[in-house]
Amino acid sequence: MKKIFYLFFAVAMVLSSCGNDDDGGSDNGVKGKMQIGSENYNLKSGTIENYGESDDGTTYNFDIELYSEDINSIDDESSLTGLNISSVYFELWSENSSNLADGTYTYDDNYGQNAFTFTDSEITIDYSFFAEDGTYYEINSGEIEVSKNGSTYDITFEGTTSEGKDVSINYKGKLTAY
Repeated sequence: MKKIFYLFFAVAMVLSSCGNDDDGGSDNGVKGKMQIGSENYNLKSGTIENYGESDDGTTYNFDIELYSEDINSIDDESSLTGLNISSVYFELWSENSSNLADGTYTYDDNYGQNAFTFTDSEITIDYSFFAEDGTYYEINSGEIEVSKNGSTYDITFEGTTSEGKDVSINYKGKLTAY
């Protein structure tokens, strides 16, 4: 359910913004790939949101979501008709309060207790915004490598879903901040 909320929130926020943040990147707007088992999906855009300090005050929560569509190019709600979006969501815990720190983040189910970890991560395949339907996978192991150069993020992930499917993700591009 958290995934549906974040997907709806991200799309709603983009619909209220303007402009297209083309960073002159990859062909047809593709900035990365997501592979689940033998299936491949393009990644064209992403968001990052700073949720602030953890309950114990030792880490800082940043959520990243990467999408198969360029959500910055969606003009209004009617653009979503018939559009199925695949995405991956990561809840990361950083040592830095203002920016997601560069480094390797490993899966840890101790919600926010350790820096350089991630929790509550999901993949959605062919999510229909209006039907609120799609295929969901929970990520329960792996490592995310995050680095930033200027406004460009470089994100790689290797891990598995709770169903035992191997997941590989790479993304290089801007993330829209909320």
